[in-house]
Amino acid sequence: MAPKDGDELQCKNRDVAENVIDEDFEEIERVNQSLDSLNSALDDMEKRTDDIRAKLMELLTSNKEIRESIMKENNEMDNNQS
Repeated sequence: MAPKDGDELQCKNRDVAENVIDEDFEEIERVNQSLDSLNSALDDMEKRTDDIRAKLMELLTSNKEIRESIMKENNEMDNNQS
């Protein structure tokens, strides 16, 4: 087999380099898509967490008001019985 001349080797090396670069860009694009998906999922989780926290705060406030009302009624009943 005859050795390949310089131009042929350069052309082959350039093709290999272009393929590697194309593959790298494709991998970067896949990683970017994965990161975008993860970011969306995290945003959804953050929104749900914020919603749950807001509902919990409403519940705590409501419970506090009910507890204070019951305590006030109990105090009034104690004062009336005295």
